[in-house]
Amino acid sequence: MWLLIMSIFGLICVFVFSFIYLYRKQAKYNDSVSVQQKISFVRKIAPASHAKGWNLLTVDNGLRVWKKEINSNDSWYSGLVYGCSALVSASLQEILTSIKDLRCITEWDPCVKQVSQVTVSINHDVVSVLPATSAGLVEKSTRKLMDLFGIDTNAICSRHWNANEGWVFTSSMQQTIPSSGLLWCGVIILPVAQDKSEVSQCLVSMVTAPSFPGISTSQIKMLTSARVAGLKDFFVKASVPNDRVVPNGDVLVESSAEKPLEANNTKCSETTDPVSKPIREYKMQEVGEFTHVSMSDTDKKISNDVRVKEILEISMKAYNGKTGADGWSLIGNIKDVEITKRIAQPGEKPFDTLKGVGLVNVPIHYVLAYAFNLEYRGQWDDMFLKGEVVKQLDGLTRIVWMEYKAVWPTTGRDFVNLVALREVNEGLYVVAAAGCDDSNCGPKKGLVRGEILCGGFFVREVSSDPPCCQVTYISRVDLKGNLPPRLVNRVTQSQPQAIAVLREKLETLYNNEKKQATDKEEMSVLQKQGVDLWVELMKMREMKENGQLGSQRQNSNKSPRLYNKILESMESLESRRTADEKSLTDVSIENDQAEERSVEVSGAQINEENMNLPFVDRHQIDYKTLGNQIAATLIGEVLLASKAEISMSEDPGQQSSKEGEWSYQSIERDVVILRKINPGEKIHSFLGKGMIKTSPTNVWNAVKNHMTRHVYDKTLKKTKILKQIDESSKLLYLHHETAQCFVKQARDFVLLAVDRVEPESYVVAGVSVDAPESPPVKDLIRGKVYASGWVIEPVLQDGQLYSMVSYLSQVDFGGVVPVRLINYIARRQPLCISYLREYLEKFKE
Repeated sequence: MWLLIMSIFGLICVFVFSFIYLYRKQAKYNDSVSVQQKISFVRKIAPASHAKGWNLLTVDNGLRVWKKEINSNDSWYSGLVYGCSALVSASLQEILTSIKDLRCITEWDPCVKQVSQVTVSINHDVVSVLPATSAGLVEKSTRKLMDLFGIDTNAICSRHWNANEGWVFTSSMQQTIPSSGLLWCGVIILPVAQDKSEVSQCLVSMVTAPSFPGISTSQIKMLTSARVAGLKDFFVKASVPNDRVVPNGDVLVESSAEKPLEANNTKCSETTDPVSKPIREYKMQEVGEFTHVSMSDTDKKISNDVRVKEILEISMKAYNGKTGADGWSLIGNIKDVEITKRIAQPGEKPFDTLKGVGLVNVPIHYVLAYAFNLEYRGQWDDMFLKGEVVKQLDGLTRIVWMEYKAVWPTTGRDFVNLVALREVNEGLYVVAAAGCDDSNCGPKKGLVRGEILCGGFFVREVSSDPPCCQVTYISRVDLKGNLPPRLVNRVTQSQPQAIAVLREKLETLYNNEKKQATDKEEMSVLQKQGVDLWVELMKMREMKENGQLGSQRQNSNKSPRLYNKILESMESLESRRTADEKSLTDVSIENDQAEERSVEVSGAQINEENMNLPFVDRHQIDYKTLGNQIAATLIGEVLLASKAEISMSEDPGQQSSKEGEWSYQSIERDVVILRKINPGEKIHSFLGKGMIKTSPTNVWNAVKNHMTRHVYDKTLKKTKILKQIDESSKLLYLHHETAQCFVKQARDFVLLAVDRVEPESYVVAGVSVDAPESPPVKDLIRGKVYASGWVIEPVLQDGQLYSMVSYLSQVDFGGVVPVRLINYIARRQPLCISYLREYLEKFKE
């Protein structure tokens, strides 16, 4: 019976995937026609009427739905198209903005559940769309099966628009369900003449070609009348007195309850979402509606910041204490933990300060996550009973409550602590804690509330390969109650030995993870927590460098100095891009060809071959010169790749690729993947491009820090700095392994890594060099990296500063590498952008 069920299930799966595969192969249409020609065709047949050869199909939502058969002799497209028109009470600019703005699309388009931007340029972008729940049984079953097997169910669409002419054209690049979705859709917006006293109106005409010829009537309505009616209702709802739509597309909700905000002169930045900012930065009293700002929260925040500063100063004083000075004395070395004690001095509380120092052989982010999160405390602190986070102040600061076991004949103790993770000096991190008061955590019945006067862990990396950290544990506690200080000091004297327990637990956990490590993309919970904390630390470092502390922490990603500087450079960036990527309405075929020739010439000037820098001679060139050259080569190569045509007219695998030119491969996880074949060479060139919704400095800080590389490079096993040349240049050693395609391959590389801030971008570039500090290892093939790295460009979207990220990888792997493995790497390397985005966007502004 089970065999029969499994056989039926297998046949269903085969049928579904064969259906999807065949559909995807036939769901392509001639995409070589320019968008201007396509929109001209749509203008010719819209708005739909009998006079233009349309036939009335049905009436839905009070709107007429039309059908028309297109003959291939008359147009670039042949087949059925459907149309619908309606008067919308809004200006052309408002309607166009609501169609373009990703935040508005889900409000009016019933076909879209979620949408995100893959890449963007002038009057053009590529978006990833998660369709709304399918109505048909076959569609629902297909989606569930695809989700079960981890197949991406998002559709990829390319959009072009022209604000002056009032049109938007969307074409499908990838559809997952054959019986739903559109192949292309054109929207024409025509203003209707009105008196000055009347509200602006526009006639919106939508023409749609379905992706499947056998589409049902209900799906036709969903793709036409439901979308036009949704757009119409979107502006009807916005015309209610309490709501309004502004030309930039932001929907503001206004009511009398918000007036106190104006009275307090609370203003939103022009680059900030006017709705979300007040909710993020101010705590409102929620009594039916938002009323007024509770300023006590600001006072509490300032108080907490001051308290954190005090805790760090006290902890640092204890950390810097030396044996024989200021009352510090050596107790001994127990389980490889050096324990010292400082006896309380006259005028101080009569409680000793204890300190333990030991080595833990795991990466630094493991130690920080293990010490910072309460869920692990019971593993290394045998007196700990339970605890919880009372309040999360920010990503690195929290108020926690902890309960400790009772030791007869005493009563159990509990503590309320302010815990902060900070980088106190370069490379020195601390998880510091001290007692505090919080109204949400009053005294507990049957427990005595103790106080931690000073406590926490200082962590410094000793070595990255093999991983090793020096951990210093500090403890000074007042147990309160009726216990004499002498007894308290005797009880707490063993606290520093917790480092030995922590070392044993952490090293066992880390070594077990290493043994079970595969090329799967999943990280352990502890590793993820460590990466999240590391990203927060990078944000705080940027805030510190830009002089933003205290009350500005909420906007740490958007330093005013850097933000204004980037905004100024955006104008020149926009003008340069406008020259390089002219509007489709103004560019002729001859201009395109001339521009391509121009790009080829400019690209040749920064080609590595023209630099006369053979690999074997690179070590003879000074690192500064070489760093400048590879940064320029990287930027030039990314510019050349940006000219590659993104077309789905053929299967990517069958597209003809000209040697030495970039060709489109696919779009995965909202990353455009390109590849280049280098004639006569063993260099494999891959490039990914995608958007990350965080500031360019956040991305730049992440990719230039070698310790965070494991976040986005899943094949990386070891990394270490061989030599720090200067502040922006270093020699790196990288060891990669992969076991895909049933073949285990390992390569190591020695790179010169440089980071640069260009006028219009941030750059992290790398190239292989010969380094005496790291000669080739026996039984390990050393590969060669040609100009590779990251180019991060600022992009303004919806008033927010985001990053358009390009990642280039050019590698000669050396030795024999299976073709299947090369194809796997060709997909995996550009997806580094996706892996990096997954973590950085958790902390978006």
